[in-house]
Amino acid sequence: MKTIKKFAVMAIVASAALTSCKENAKEVDPFATLDFTVSPEFAGIQQEVKFEANDATLGKKYQYQIKELNDTLIEAVSGKASFKFKDAGEFNVSLLVDSKSYKKHSVNVSASNYKSGKKLFISQKENGAIYSYDIDGAELLDTEVKAGKNAMTLKWANDKLYIFDAGTQLNYIESKDAIEGEAGSIKTYSPSAVSTSTVINFTDQAYDDAYFGFVDGENIYWADRNNDVTSVAVGTENKEFTFVENTRGNGNSDEYPVTYKTSGIGMGWGAYNGAIQKMENEDWYESSPHKGGIYKFTVADQEVVKSTDGPEADGVIVPKSYLVGDFYVGSSKIYFNVVSEQGDVAEGVYFCDLDGNNIKLIDGTIRTALGGAGVFAHSSIAVDEKGGKIYWTYLAKALTEEEIAEGKEQPMSGVKSANLDGTDVELVVEVENAIGLTLAPVYE
Repeated sequence: MKTIKKFAVMAIVASAALTSCKENAKEVDPFATLDFTVSPEFAGIQQEVKFEANDATLGKKYQYQIKELNDTLIEAVSGKASFKFKDAGEFNVSLLVDSKSYKKHSVNVSASNYKSGKKLFISQKENGAIYSYDIDGAELLDTEVKAGKNAMTLKWANDKLYIFDAGTQLNYIESKDAIEGEAGSIKTYSPSAVSTSTVINFTDQAYDDAYFGFVDGENIYWADRNNDVTSVAVGTENKEFTFVENTRGNGNSDEYPVTYKTSGIGMGWGAYNGAIQKMENEDWYESSPHKGGIYKFTVADQEVVKSTDGPEADGVIVPKSYLVGDFYVGSSKIYFNVVSEQGDVAEGVYFCDLDGNNIKLIDGTIRTALGGAGVFAHSSIAVDEKGGKIYWTYLAKALTEEEIAEGKEQPMSGVKSANLDGTDVELVVEVENAIGLTLAPVYE
């Protein structure tokens, strides 16, 4: 009897121990201690922030998600990843394992490492060379990148230089059959990787070569000769653009969607089309060096803008008496250049209020004719609002024999600058035949 009781007690003890083990097994969740480190937690703009999970064996796919950047996902390798924040602010980063969120940390990014001095990228007409110029270090370097014949527009976005080459057919053309010379292209250059990539090659059947362009985080836009602003996705490579007739009555195929038509804002078919700028609130600005002015319109206005036979669109900011090429819309001012004289308006670099009032001349910049009568290499404009400077390319006109005989000195071409209020105009760096210009941010 004692033996039976003994075994019963042992069974109860064993059962209790087994139950305890099962309960302990339930309590030990392999994800309970899953975490990740953020280094540094307080970062500067464009500073590399590293994420590392303390256990990379709990699933097949590890990702880091940034809520404030539209839930951007960063793929991790062995639980490790890194990211560079382009703007200041507090960002919430979550660790995802097989698409399920387990842990969250915050990263505080400030612009304290921003330097007011920036790096300029400058293109030359005809030979296509691109230079970089460190303003603080006063150092001009040849990137050894060839931009094409006439890289009139350079834009810095997505940590890359976007190069819009207008090719050699710069003057007005009546039809695609009137095209002569080399076609243009859109390319990118990555200084960090020291590599170039072709986005689009325009063919000899295309007359949409990009004089001007704009880039945001999603698309690359350019103003063509078809009264259109056309776009392709960021990341597009090795596309070929050929003229294609279609039901829209313009020269684009469905592969190259039209963002909006520009005929309603004074742009002329086949002409030297204008610069474009898309704002964060989805407002658009566009200039017309052919018919004059800077125009502003919103998404709601685009049905008017798209009209090929409707009235001229409302929203003229800078009057049509100013034949505007490149421009920049800032937080309180618009900076622009006038490509050729018209009436009492001289060519040069100007600025005005956001409503177009108080137009003032900064510098009577002279440009040289390109390609044919009335076609000028515009002054490209780049504005550093934080640093308090505006920059533009300057093509000095060659002195005549009479002027040389009078003892005048040949002005130097290159990049000029001024304060945002138009004061203290000076030549920053000498670069012969400079046309395209953009600013790239520099951070310590």
